[in-house]
Amino acid sequence: PIMPLFSYCGPGEEVTISYLGAPQLLPLDGRREALSTAFGFNCGCPRCRAEEDIPNSLADLMEDIVTRVSQSFAPRLKKFLSSSGGCDTQELTVIRTQAGAMMTTLYQQLRRHMIHPSMRQQLLASCFSCLEVIADIDMAVGDHSAAAVSLSRCLTAAVAVTPGSDLHVILASKHEAVQQQVPSTGVAQIAAAHQTCVEAHRLRYGRHMAEEVLMQLAELNRSLYV
Repeated sequence: PIMPLFSYCGPGEEVTISYLGAPQLLPLDGRREALSTAFGFNCGCPRCRAEEDIPNSLADLMEDIVTRVSQSFAPRLKKFLSSSGGCDTQELTVIRTQAGAMMTTLYQQLRRHMIHPSMRQQLLASCFSCLEVIADIDMAVGDHSAAAVSLSRCLTAAVAVTPGSDLHVILASKHEAVQQQVPSTGVAQIAAAHQTCVEAHRLRYGRHMAEEVLMQLAELNRSLYV
């Protein structure tokens, strides 16, 4: 059988797969708990081993962010988006401000501790739920410029840990659709968003597929998720 690789694999290097779905977007303790519960082992992959070595203050901040999202931001967002009276823009702005402040603190701590850029994206992926809340609010209030930026951050973080996944494809499709609605978007930005979307679909469905077929899949994903 042929197995697609999403990163370089040197001679004799172990080929691994992810056992996780959504939990791979959690911090270290959450991922290991999910794996231990479902499969009975303590993960020692390069990502988990690297995350063991980050400062305790940074690990605690990431856990605080994820907890705040699950216990406050996400439930409040769901409540207001599902309200029959329509979105409460003021309340959504409050949630976005609070989520944005926590992510700003995380960015500052990543720079303070001089975390390597590649590791930085993996740590941001562990707080994906907060990035997603921000992007969802930007889209809900119709701020296409802000949504293009926040979706791009979601996409970059997701690709760092789950390239070629359904999430990668969905985010790339959303980003391209939103980028096209930004009034100031130039031809080069639209082309870049389109190419990013094509590449996501190639990783997900295979590089052997004709671009015409990939575009049909991309259009289907846009109709389903955007």
